Amino acid sequence: MINRFLKAGYIRKYSLSSLKNIICGGAILKPKAQEEMRCILPHVEMLQGYGMTELGGLATLQLPHHKAGSCGTVVENVQMKVIDPENGNVLGPNNPGELWITTAIIMNGYYRNPEATKSTIDEEGWLHSGDVGYFDEDDELFIIDRIKELIKYRGYHISPGEVEGVLMSHPAVIEAAVVGVPHALDDEHPVAYVTKMPGAKETEQELIDLVANSMMDQYKLRAGVIFLDAFPYTGSGKIARKELKTMAKILAVE
Repeated sequence: MINRFLKAGYIRKYSLSSLKNIICGGAILKPKAQEEMRCILPHVEMLQGYGMTELGGLATLQLPHHKAGSCGTVVENVQMKVIDPENGNVLGPNNPGELWITTAIIMNGYYRNPEATKSTIDEEGWLHSGDVGYFDEDDELFIIDRIKELIKYRGYHISPGEVEGVLMSHPAVIEAAVVGVPHALDDEHPVAYVTKMPGAKETEQELIDLVANSMMDQYKLRAGVIFLDAFPYTGSGKIARKELKTMAKILAVE
């Protein structure tokens, strides 16, 4: 939503002097978007948090002095660690891995679903979040992506969010979502779905080149760019990635 506001220019068009606070959650807020909002609305305190319903609420909270794009530091009565999903080792600062969390009010389990409970909460009470992130040297949390959203390409695990961030840096791009297209030899190839500003003339190749020139080889949009008039959204306002993945599978067959 923040990205759409920035691209549409609403916050520059209207007086928002009565707005005091913006708290973001549910999706990753890119550092550039937060920095831009803070410049345009210097009187507004803009914060980002990280949490899950299963945890009973927030696990971390960003304060005004924290870095743009971070989810802040761990709140009271919450413990978190970053785990290497390959070997189960605890990782140090600036090393991405799966976030494991435990709190004083963690859920007992999923209603009438013991299998889901067992796969989410281990015997020691740690909830395996399914989110990839890291703590920096100042103990601030940065979220990268969901493990299940990572695109597998020739042994690499590509974060859609990183590619989307590059695409969103283009002034003609309103919104972008990257998913994997099944590939017989390489597992998956990244494809980008993009909505453009009205009247924008940018081509698929221009955005493909933008990513190729900004990122390492494995991040290239080998399955191309597809322009949409509008994205499908879930009931909570997030991009419906399942629908995009279904579209990508059809693309692979064709």
